[in-house]
Parts: sequence; structure tokens; C-alpha cells
Amino acid sequence: QGTEVLKYGSIIYAKKDRDDINDIQDLRGKRLVASTITGTGACQIPWKELENNGISMMMDSSQVLFAGGLQAVADAVRDGHGDVGFGTMTVFDSIVNHSW
Repeated sequence: QGTEVLKYGSIIYAKKDRDDINDIQDLRGKRLVASTITGTGACQIPWKELENNGISMMMDSSQVLFAGGLQAVADAVRDGHGDVGFGTMTVFDSIVNHSW
């Protein structure tokens, strides 16, 4: 028997020392990291949010990297291989509990 999920959300995040990334418009020209192109929370929802704000994920970013999983996205951002990560709320606690 499964567990009912009442909410499902996505996050767009950067390292806390990135003073140049403060709102969604700052994502133009940045390296974006998602899990997979078909991932709902870690790609499709943030992609739609970019479009809603007049930003083309593919045309307005300097690079889009598909890391293959949520932890791989977080690792890529942490290690400087991407400027911004797309994730789901399930990884939020894991990210904020790290000092990066």
C-alpha cells in the first residue's frame, strides 16, 4: 500500500556564494544542471517556470547538463560543473544541511 503525496515541488538552486544569482532572470547565460530531460521535478517543472519568465532553457543558458540523478545534480553544482541545479523538494533538506 502506497503513501499519499499531497504536494510535489521543484527547486532551482545555486551555491550560497553565488552573489550573481538572486532571481530567475539571473539564470540567463548560466550553466544549468538537471537530472534527465524527462524528469518532472528536476527538469520539466523548472523548464516551464523558465519559459513562464521569458527564458528559453536551451537558448538562453550557456550550457544544459543532464547529470543522470538528483544527487549527481547537487554534486555538479557543488563541484562547480554547473551554476544552477534543478531538483525536487525531496533533496531540499539534503542540500540545505550541507555547508556549500
